[in-house]
Amino acid sequence: QAFQAGDGRLFRQQNKIPENVNLIGHLGRLTPEKNLEYLVQAVKTYLPRNDNARFLIVGGGPSMEDIQDVFADAGLDDRLIMTGKKTGKELLDAYAAMDLFVFSSKSETQGLVLVEAMAAETPVIALDASGVREVVEDNKNGRLLPADAPADDFADAIDIFFSNPDSIRHFQANALETARQFDRMKCVHKLVDLYETALLSAPKPTDEFTYVVSSLDNLVQSLRTEWELLSGKISAVAESFQFEEKDENSEKASIPSK
Repeated sequence: QAFQAGDGRLFRQQNKIPENVNLIGHLGRLTPEKNLEYLVQAVKTYLPRNDNARFLIVGGGPSMEDIQDVFADAGLDDRLIMTGKKTGKELLDAYAAMDLFVFSSKSETQGLVLVEAMAAETPVIALDASGVREVVEDNKNGRLLPADAPADDFADAIDIFFSNPDSIRHFQANALETARQFDRMKCVHKLVDLYETALLSAPKPTDEFTYVVSSLDNLVQSLRTEWELLSGKISAVAESFQFEEKDENSEKASIPSK
């Protein structure tokens, strides 16, 4: 509900983004491990095909200047909007302002930004990877490209997306439905169901199983007792040697030197 309340129009006004442009968006920390070089190359390849498209990047990090340099060198710096990190209402508005969310990371654990984008009815184009394939379904709520897809293929997927308004509406509806599956309470119930299933499917202890466990427990207790007795004896012997060494040193000290 919070993401549905995002004001995309307000965000565009505040960042001088025309209402009618096709806004490609990305949100996250800008670091090399996010495979941003690939993503930047793909979007840079697409933008010359569509004069009405812009690329919005929300977030900050060490790769920020490198991204700006790539677009500047390509003469596309006027098509790039970098807002820095956003939180709270501004973050929700940013998602709502996007027409398409693009993602190329191969190192996600949960892919929460993908769910957040879909909660704002924003379809996603991404590379197949753990944490991504659990959210993005190819040709349902966006496009899921092979992990080794060339950047040109990613650019083509963006091109096809914006050239088919019917597909956009189809993806938007399914994106919102996907986000609902990741609702907090639904996830809690899934976790509870998982634990209940595990408990119910656990094997019941048999008489033989109980005997084996009891025997092993007795063996462990016996070994522990033996170890404690052995440790006690070793400690006593060690103390005895130390005591004898002290006595010997004392005797040497009492003998007058020649």
